[in-house]
Formats: sequence, C-alpha cells, structure tokens
Amino acid sequence: MTCRKIVIDTNVFYTLIKESPYKDKFGICRELLDNILNHCYNRVCRNTKINEEYKNFERKTERCKYRTYYNKWYGQMMQHHKFEWVELANINVNISHDDDHKFFQTAYNTNDKIVITQEEKLLEKRDEVFENHGINILTIEDANEVVAIDGPVNA
Repeated sequence: MTCRKIVIDTNVFYTLIKESPYKDKFGICRELLDNILNHCYNRVCRNTKINEEYKNFERKTERCKYRTYYNKWYGQMMQHHKFEWVELANINVNISHDDDHKFFQTAYNTNDKIVITQEEKLLEKRDEVFENHGINILTIEDANEVVAIDGPVNA
C-alpha cells in the first residue's frame, strides 16, 4: 500500500503558539499532528523551499516557551521517517501571496494532493484550486478526519 502524502502550511505550526491568531485551534492542531505521526500511512512532504519555510518558523519561534510540542513532534517525525521528499511541480496557482505557491506545487506532485492550512485567503480559493489543479485545501479540522484513517485516501 502507498502512503498518504500531505503538505502542511507553516501557519498550522503557529497554531501551537499560544500568542498566535490561531490559538483557538491549539487542541485540534495537536490532535492533527498526533494523528499524522501515529497513523501509519501519513507522510509530510518537504523539499528545499518548504524546509526553508519550516526553518524560518523555527528561527522566529526559537525563544517561545510553547514550541516544545512542535520540537518533540518534529523529532518523532524524523525518527519514524514520516517526512518524504517531493519536488515542486511547475504549476501556477491563482493566489495572491507568492510565498504560498510552494505548498501547492509540492502537493500537485503527490497522489493525494492535500494542503493543510488555516489561512482564510487560501481557504477561500478551495473550489478554484481543486477545479484547476485537483488539490484539496483542508482546514485543521477537515484534515484531522482524513489523516486518522489508516489507509490511502483515494482507495
């Protein structure tokens, strides 16, 4: 069986920071990340551009006392080989912030084509992005239902 490949927008990790604008999603975000780690078919997709963004998150939150959960989760993901390298596809998604293209370009190069985000501006583009590229943009809540299934999404 193949694994479920997902792409996580960095703003999901900010949900774990109690000072973030997404702090009301703290509990469901922890549940999501636990489910990604614990259910065998989940892999988080990365590449050079996404790694840069994750490193930027780590630098910005280095002194944050609430980042402990992220550090533990990330370490366990590495230990269990739950990250997968996926190259960027050459697609152009109609979104206003160029920095978010890497998430869609990565998801496009997977069978599952899933991007998890909390950004309203991206969630507003859900239908258009799915229609044009077949990429599913999911909230933390929506994604939590998908990643808790032990089996391929498209089976």
